[in-house]
Amino acid sequence: MKRFFTRWLSGSSRSQAHYSYTQHLKRTYGDLGAYSDIQTLAAQRTPHPTRHEIRCHPDLPFGCSLGALIKRFGTPQHRVPRPNDLTDAIAAYRQQWSGHKVKSEFHFSADGLFYFNQSFPYLSHGERETVARYFIGNYCGEEQVDLDEEKLADDKGHEIIFTRDVVFSIHYLDRQSPALAGESG
Repeated sequence: MKRFFTRWLSGSSRSQAHYSYTQHLKRTYGDLGAYSDIQTLAAQRTPHPTRHEIRCHPDLPFGCSLGALIKRFGTPQHRVPRPNDLTDAIAAYRQQWSGHKVKSEFHFSADGLFYFNQSFPYLSHGERETVARYFIGNYCGEEQVDLDEEKLADDKGHEIIFTRDVVFSIHYLDRQSPALAGESG
């Protein structure tokens, strides 16, 4: 009986955490302010060009469907349908990357994936630099990039913006997406 009660409680707390994060996504993206904020941040950064196409994953380009994402990563832990007039769905995953916890959010409009965010909530300062250098290295090799002043940009209008606030985050943005055309900052 004690084991059942313990499992029930742990399942309940997981259910509450699931509900809480889903509600967080609904609150954050319920209006278009969050997208406007990232567009404003993107407009403030100087482009650092890359010859490589920016993608959230090698086989998932911007414009891909939610179905393609689910086929690649499986069922998301959190899914928010129609959080606002711009977004058809948000799919969120809690994953591990090189031993670090990461939250990944994929934002879809009728035209497909237009915004992707990875948040690393538990990185030390040194680990943040290592993660940033890994991603920069994939697109720019050994070139120096000022994470606070620059953004990575390809010739298709895709951008990567790093933020090192309380939580280290990597924002992938399709500035040419019809979903963001009316949201440019």
